[in-house]
Amino acid sequence: MEPKKEIVDQRAREIISKIRGRKYNGSSLINGKLYHDLPFPGFESFSSHRSKTKVRWEHICRYISVKGKSVLDIGCSVGAFSIFSSLAGATKVLGLDYDRESIEVAKYAVSKVGVKNIEFWCCNIDSKLIEKLDHFDVIIWLSQWMWLVKQLGMAEARWILSLASRKSDSMIFESAADDGMARIKGTSQADIEKIFREATCYSRVTNIGVSPGWKKRNILIGEL
Repeated sequence: MEPKKEIVDQRAREIISKIRGRKYNGSSLINGKLYHDLPFPGFESFSSHRSKTKVRWEHICRYISVKGKSVLDIGCSVGAFSIFSSLAGATKVLGLDYDRESIEVAKYAVSKVGVKNIEFWCCNIDSKLIEKLDHFDVIIWLSQWMWLVKQLGMAEARWILSLASRKSDSMIFESAADDGMARIKGTSQADIEKIFREATCYSRVTNIGVSPGWKKRNILIGEL
């Protein structure tokens, strides 16, 4: 039996209220909102930073499939793309994020969707972590890389990107050159694409442009 919408919403609000009013830089829940719209009853109309998550996912799926593949979701936030991957037929999904409240929401969402092949880790994204990871068929890396640039500098962020590319056959990557919230200063979309092509081991890189409903970041798909 599906949970009633008001019960699901209340549980999400309880999780979000833990950090409301706190100055916690980087938390996707700091404004008392979900970072993504989630695909199960009770969250469709919940206040969200990203109300077009499903539209973005459908746009990406026109160019690459995760069916029958293992997926690593770096910077998974509250787990929407991890859940979409599982529902699309991924065999194994691992979501990584350093924001513990987001991971708590992600785990709660998975428990309500009922998928069994998703695991979430609350951890810092750095070179040591990437080196220890298993190989995945597909890496989804949307938005979080821009924060690595800000926190660790371009050289280290580029090195982590390079290491991650060696851990997968393909990668879905999002630039942030024109993002007003977290813009990588001094770079253009073309600069980010150049960095991606040079730093990763992929022989083919496709720029699929911006997804409907989110027009500030190009999406790149790298494939061996």
